[in-house]
Amino acid sequence: MKNVFIRMFLVMTIVIMTMATSIVTIYGVNISNVSKVTSVKIVKKPDKVVFKWKKVKKAKGYQIKVTKDKDFKKELLKITVTKNKNKYVYKKLKTFTKGKKYYIKVRAYKKTNGIKKYGKWSKIKNFKIKEKNNSTGYWCDDGGTHHSFSDNTIGWYNTAIEAEKKARELKQYTHYQLEQCDFCGKWTAILW
Repeated sequence: MKNVFIRMFLVMTIVIMTMATSIVTIYGVNISNVSKVTSVKIVKKPDKVVFKWKKVKKAKGYQIKVTKDKDFKKELLKITVTKNKNKYVYKKLKTFTKGKKYYIKVRAYKKTNGIKKYGKWSKIKNFKIKEKNNSTGYWCDDGGTHHSFSDNTIGWYNTAIEAEKKARELKQYTHYQLEQCDFCGKWTAILW
């Protein structure tokens, strides 16, 4: 009789443990075998914003959250990327208020028996969208790297005066045109 109770106890323990594991999986609690997303970057362009990150090995997709606050209580966007791609292009810039700071985090997921298992969220990054009606064709990403439609620029300076001074020092060029970044407000000069 004692052996019967021991066996019943063991069976019940296994059943309870299995159910608990299923509940944890269903509700998307972080699972240790899904790696954490790293190297999240935000590349801002005049007509879109691109969210990028380092791929997680064997991930089936990613979940992106964008909020208005760093505590992630005021959710603005919840995006699911269904393939193991390391970027998502968002073109609806009207979603964002000009000059306001937004916060983003990303996590990977894998699928087991059709159920998603989520990894830990990435480090939180923030960004601002600064829209201008007349884009100059100059923009920068979250790391401060500048991009432009022209290759013949001198670097980026905090003021137009600094950029102009640098342009005048380069005597092999006879003309220059000052331009300002659409997003961070820094200045450069096109030389010819």
